[in-house]
Amino acid sequence: MTPSLNELLARYQSLQLDELTDLAVRAAIATSQRDDSTFSSLAKRVMSLDENAKQAVYESVLQTHLFVGFPKTIHALRLLRKLGCSAPEGLDSLRTPEHMLKDGAALCEQIYGDAYPKLRSMMASLHPDFDVWMVFTGYGRVLSRPGLTARQRELSVLPVLADQEAWPQLQSHTLGALRCGADEHDVWKALMLWAANAPSALANEAVRIATRALAQGL
Repeated sequence: MTPSLNELLARYQSLQLDELTDLAVRAAIATSQRDDSTFSSLAKRVMSLDENAKQAVYESVLQTHLFVGFPKTIHALRLLRKLGCSAPEGLDSLRTPEHMLKDGAALCEQIYGDAYPKLRSMMASLHPDFDVWMVFTGYGRVLSRPGLTARQRELSVLPVLADQEAWPQLQSHTLGALRCGADEHDVWKALMLWAANAPSALANEAVRIATRALAQGL
């Protein structure tokens, strides 16, 4: 049975994820929505915490370009710099392209589980280069970077996919979040951070999709 949006908001809106995951999820939503006010609050939080907090925000913003494009990500990065929250030291300097390809394939397989071979075949049928880009660039160069765990990255992806009305991907990445160590409560906490200010029709559809995926994955 699909829970109601109001029920989920009442239960989860006031419950926080662990601090670094909460920062990452909020940064992803703010990037997707060009929410300057939220970034102002995030910058103040980050500057009162340690370097890990800054990395969590920046890594979340960087990865969100995969889902919302470069313009919104550039806007977010410029805003963080303007707010005095400078970029952390590079975290990816020691990984070679070979490492990125290997890491990307491993992460993609972890997220998609038994559906991984079918995904690769489908992407290759659309365009062989796109399959390579997905694994090397999306999962290798970006999503398997250090700075956030796979669980944190997947939870940060969910509200962005809902915001983009990317329903098949929301289904897949909800399952992926579970495979990367998140639980049902983590998924709802992440989605309710977004749903609290989302159009009700959009939020209700996200709830329906996530409920179906959770039923499949739990």
